[in-house]
Amino acid sequence: MKTNYNLTNLTRLMMVITFLLASATYAQTAANPSESKNPRTEEQIKSDSITQKTSMAMQLANEGIQNKSAAIVIAAAQLSEELGIRSVDTAKGQKYDAYSLYLAAQTFTKDKNLNTYITTQLKSIQEKNKIAGKGAAYGPLSNSGSSYFTANQRISESVYFTSGSGRVTFTGTGRTDFDLYIYDEYGNLIAKDEDYDAFCVCNFYLSYAQQITIKYVSRSTGTFNYVVTTN
Repeated sequence: MKTNYNLTNLTRLMMVITFLLASATYAQTAANPSESKNPRTEEQIKSDSITQKTSMAMQLANEGIQNKSAAIVIAAAQLSEELGIRSVDTAKGQKYDAYSLYLAAQTFTKDKNLNTYITTQLKSIQEKNKIAGKGAAYGPLSNSGSSYFTANQRISESVYFTSGSGRVTFTGTGRTDFDLYIYDEYGNLIAKDEDYDAFCVCNFYLSYAQQITIKYVSRSTGTFNYVVTTN
């Protein structure tokens, strides 16, 4: 009974959000009687609606995360997915894309049915974003260079991988300690190597093709040669 109640609450929450958005649009029109003489175009109405929904999605996300409410964060994720908000749309470090919000919601609930729903949505998003079939990661590639690093400075580069098992290695010169970090297209850390040496290896698995971010950092200051390779 508790499980069904949670999903019912989620449905009711989305109905309330729809009502609030409609009310906001009506209030805006009522506050501008001059628009009755110069009717707004369909494009203007659509633009206002998107702006209101985007604002609502971000407000819901912030409120849900602050209160650790899975239902509110899921509602924000649903709006975000409808609007096509991307992972690069952030504010103060908070991501508002649907995938990131569903991941956040998953940490706020132990309800089996909600977890099943969240898992289903995550898989659905992955399928929609799938570019290539399963197979080996794109490569091999090798990139060498020489850069001046300040201590703890991170250097990033973006690489396209198809789905499957991926591998990135980083080899730096000298006796300094280098660390390597791999992030998926949503900015989630999926692999890291923080050993105390200049050779790093990260292995990971991608369920669909995407652009990953490779970040490497020197724990010392100086000019170092390096080689980055992918499988």
